[in-house]
Amino acid sequence: MTMAAKRNASDDVAITYADFLLLAHVEDSGAWAPGVRIDKDGVWVDDLAGSEHHTQEERHVLMAHPDGDTRKPVIAFPTTLGELRLRLLPTIGMGWLDPFELADFVAKQRPRAVSKWPWGNHETKLLRDLEAAGRRYLGDNYDPDDSNTAPKSKDVAEWLQSQQKTPKRDAEVFAKMLKGAGKKTGSS
Repeated sequence: MTMAAKRNASDDVAITYADFLLLAHVEDSGAWAPGVRIDKDGVWVDDLAGSEHHTQEERHVLMAHPDGDTRKPVIAFPTTLGELRLRLLPTIGMGWLDPFELADFVAKQRPRAVSKWPWGNHETKLLRDLEAAGRRYLGDNYDPDDSNTAPKSKDVAEWLQSQQKTPKRDAEVFAKMLKGAGKKTGSS
């Protein structure tokens, strides 16, 4: 028995071909990823049966076309964010999407579709400071499997105080929050 995917408030946000190119950082749509190409009419997976250029595992993943028919696009443009999630996730994953960029895109398209915070859209300067530190220290710079990339609490707190003008005690607390329980982190 399959369960229906949980709907998100942002699932109906429209995604055009141009939007997809921007969000996915596509430079060469014909060779975006092995076995995947992007055309103006959609995202396609190649029929890899018998392909010598892909491993068996790659063929298995890429041939998991939602319709089982590689003569159709996995996603046809224009589409919605919900369709991207439902149809691309099982086929090629969604790791190629930067979550911060996607959130910014959705917020611009539908300002009320997504709450910025779990409790809604209320925010304060301190919440913006925490967000800024999270983006700076836990965005592209951080790899949870490499402790050398982990932020040092001292660095985070000092940056918050000097760049964001966050009060010292708040900056120290935010630095501790960003380390997170059980995360590999740099020394303090």
